[in-house]
Amino acid sequence: MKTITHWAVAIALLSATTAFSPSSVQGSKIKFNGLYRTHAVIKDGDTTASYLRFYAGGKMIATTSTDNTEQIRTWFQYDQMVKANQGTWTLKKKKFNASYGMPGKDIILNGSVKGKTIKVHIKSNINGYEADKEYYFVPDKK
Repeated sequence: MKTITHWAVAIALLSATTAFSPSSVQGSKIKFNGLYRTHAVIKDGDTTASYLRFYAGGKMIATTSTDNTEQIRTWFQYDQMVKANQGTWTLKKKKFNASYGMPGKDIILNGSVKGKTIKVHIKSNINGYEADKEYYFVPDKK
């Protein structure tokens, strides 16, 4: 009986370890060792880009900023974001779903993951804004 219990614990630990590795969370290719960003957009003289960062276990953060990628890295962390910028994500067979914000006033992202790119349709339940965006992966500096 002890042997079976030990094997069950070992298998559970191995499964948990495998489930949360960057290359296999829910069968995904989502990367956790960096952030995803859109190409910069210039509007009214300001250059902005949107950013996403993912964490094992289905947590994520999102923001749009005039800061460049290097500046974003200094403050774009889960514990430093307000709840309006925190959310959850899932990925099943390359079908990507995420949402962040407050209940009823959230932003929904639906799309797909291919290589180091996430293509999504975004819908804001705050102001009705909808758009298609493409985020590309930018690894953390070592």
